[in-house]
Amino acid sequence: MRTTTILLLLIPFLALFEGTSAAQTSIVLSSSEFSKEIEPMRTMMNKEMTVVRFKRDVFQDLASNKILESGSGTLYKGKGLNYKMINGGMTIVQTEKMSLVIDSANNVVQINSVDSSLKISNFLAELPANILDNYEFEKISYPAFFVLKATAVKTNDGIMEFYFHTKTKMLYKFVLTFPPANYFSEELEDESVETPSVVMVYEPMQALKTGDVSFDLSPYVKMNENGKFVLTEKMAGYELIDTRYQPTSLKN
Repeated sequence: MRTTTILLLLIPFLALFEGTSAAQTSIVLSSSEFSKEIEPMRTMMNKEMTVVRFKRDVFQDLASNKILESGSGTLYKGKGLNYKMINGGMTIVQTEKMSLVIDSANNVVQINSVDSSLKISNFLAELPANILDNYEFEKISYPAFFVLKATAVKTNDGIMEFYFHTKTKMLYKFVLTFPPANYFSEELEDESVETPSVVMVYEPMQALKTGDVSFDLSPYVKMNENGKFVLTEKMAGYELIDTRYQPTSLKN
């Protein structure tokens, strides 16, 4: 589920919109046709110096209006691999050298290696053919919007639906439905919730100007005289966990 998790964090884009369900048409897509259809989304996802705000709800299942989890967040994309995401009590800041996860709910700061996969240009459309073979693709068209649907047929990865405005080709909603026995959240103690549905809605993307947000890690961690990272005074009361094999400099 690694690719799916990354996607949930990083898919941006366009506005809240609910179109009519009239005049529906549906066609089956090959993997190459799907790749072509989803190309505008991949291009936008990799655009630097942008900010997008999103809302995420987890429903009990696709047909239910019962919300199990709800939250909103903001994703700032800088140059290269620099980004900052604020999502509830979690803040993630990444530079070209390392990544920090600041978990205010559990008072933990975690240092991770840079995750270059967060540059999502290879999501689904550029995966190896043997991975694409695990999915069936469909395009469902309505007058004002269309849906690209990817259904896992050989794995337990569920169904992904990408909602696009027909005119602009911009993504405005993403729906992920998990199959039975594939739980979205380990915190959900109710094991009867086997098919949760995740719905993400995005506000219009905006330009991020230099200076609007800082990707600096020094407010959170610093290097001591022994060359190891420690927490700054600002982070007193937090626990530091370094998951990397070797620490690196904070300098970009």
